[in-house]
Amino acid sequence: NGAMAIGKHFIDGKWYSFKDNGVMM
Repeated sequence: NGAMAIGKHFIDGKWYSFKDNGVMM
């Protein structure tokens, strides 16, 4: 659940986990 994500952002009602290799929902 985003444990390895660099950061999280709440966009358009969805949680986006931003990683160094791209963006994953």
